[in-house]
Amino acid sequence: MAKKKRNVYVTNLNNHDLCNITDFTNGGKIIPITKGRINIFDLDSLLNKISLCVKEFDSKNDYLLIIGNSIVTAACVFVLKHYVNKVNLLIFDARNNIYKHSKMELKND
Repeated sequence: MAKKKRNVYVTNLNNHDLCNITDFTNGGKIIPITKGRINIFDLDSLLNKISLCVKEFDSKNDYLLIIGNSIVTAACVFVLKHYVNKVNLLIFDARNNIYKHSKMELKND
């Protein structure tokens, strides 16, 4: 059985080396949620942009790559909570120069 294609949603694409990310995609896409400089003080626009981008996020297969501004990352997780109960994360391990997989449960209280 062939592995399912996975998309990797990038919180902020801005001159990062993503060459090792294709190991996680299985032929899926790398999807930037935001690119470059972001106005973090215009949160309504940021949340709308993120919402439009992550509507198709598949919590079983897709990943959220955490890079860039922490406000953008927090906003991405906030929006994803409205669509899914779990997020597969990719986090860069600078010490070993690799991306590591983790999971985050997003429970509604």
